[in-house]
Amino acid sequence: MSKQEDFGDEIEDIVTTRKLLVRRMRADVHLALAQHRAARKKKRSDTGASLRRRRAEVAAAVGNVRYERRLMVDRVGKNIVSAAVACGSDPTAMQTRGDYSNFRPANGLVQDSDEQNVLRAIRAHPEGLTMAEIGNEMGVDWRGLVGVVQCLAETGTIERIDELIYPVWK
Repeated sequence: MSKQEDFGDEIEDIVTTRKLLVRRMRADVHLALAQHRAARKKKRSDTGASLRRRRAEVAAAVGNVRYERRLMVDRVGKNIVSAAVACGSDPTAMQTRGDYSNFRPANGLVQDSDEQNVLRAIRAHPEGLTMAEIGNEMGVDWRGLVGVVQCLAETGTIERIDELIYPVWK
């Protein structure tokens, strides 16, 4: 064998070895990518499951809040008529409502008296409201409600602390 043939065989061995290394590296890269995709898929499914659990928890909490609010509105409905009568409204024009469904604050078409509507707005927000917020809830200018709020405060139906107005639960 000549030197040139030995050199050619040596080069073929080197090329073959390099091809094997490249194949192994490609296989390692494919394996790493597959593992990475599997980890991402698992994380995505875990995140989805945790989001579904959280969504169910929030839905249950909202359901509880709605139920508690319905109970609160039922209690409010029993006291609204008596407070409005104390402020001089016509009791025949009032109707007691156990739900909040017919209260349309923004359109001005509410049939009840201002006293009833102010009480509903205040009792729907036990955290307290300002006069402007009450006006916004009812869809009217707050300045027109000053006398109503003063009358309700004098009868003890609502409580005014600084700028905020709070419901009084009896």
